[in-house]
Amino acid sequence: AQLVERFLDYGGTTTEGLNAMLDSGFRQAVHHGLDAAHEAAKHTPD
Repeated sequence: AQLVERFLDYGGTTTEGLNAMLDSGFRQAVHHGLDAAHEAAKHTPD
């Protein structure tokens, strides 16, 4: 999260791209993906 904040604070083309992704639900998509991976890991043998 700190790295993203540094890019957002800097401005420029990367900031524009990150803002577009965040506005499109990117954060929710990442959380959904991590939740799915966490659930799958519960069923994976050690």
